[in-house]
Amino acid sequence: MKVLFLNPEQYVDFENEPSNYQVRLLALNSGAVTEHRDFVYQRIFREAGAEAMNRATLEACQDFEPDIVINSLCWWQECISWQTLAKMREAGSKVISIYWDTWINALPHETEIFLNSDHILIMDSLSSYFKYRLLAEQHQDFNKIIFSPITVFTDTIKPAEVEKDIDVLMLGSNEGQRADLAAFLTEELSAKGI
Repeated sequence: MKVLFLNPEQYVDFENEPSNYQVRLLALNSGAVTEHRDFVYQRIFREAGAEAMNRATLEACQDFEPDIVINSLCWWQECISWQTLAKMREAGSKVISIYWDTWINALPHETEIFLNSDHILIMDSLSSYFKYRLLAEQHQDFNKIIFSPITVFTDTIKPAEVEKDIDVLMLGSNEGQRADLAAFLTEELSAKGI
């Protein structure tokens, strides 16, 4: 199976982004991917803007002709447009879009990406899963949603050999619902002397 990975670079280069460890490397190590290409769309966005990014992304897809495009979302202003995703699907590729940190209510771009993807993978909270599950049910597309609240590439992320009483690990960015949870835990754990 040929896979085109649309990789973000929000804080660090794509190989150090959570999407690499939590999705890309798992897919590559599954044995199902026979050929792949990486396309770091945010680089083009930052160099030349959204129109150039979408044009280059579509050209990369047309050149490679993947069976599957894995679209890892980033900040809404820098995402691949839903129109580009629609054109990839029209060309015969299946599009899987990955939602990381979503808002409490779906923003317009999240809904448009949802409607122009074959499947979406929710790497966020259970409430986000239910939000998109309801949208899938409204569109009679019950198998569109995949929920994986967290995955860990264990070759890289593993227990540290340190003595500790309590261990709290949050993978991902400090945005969306994770920011609210981090603030809550900070206050609650501090009150308990942790």
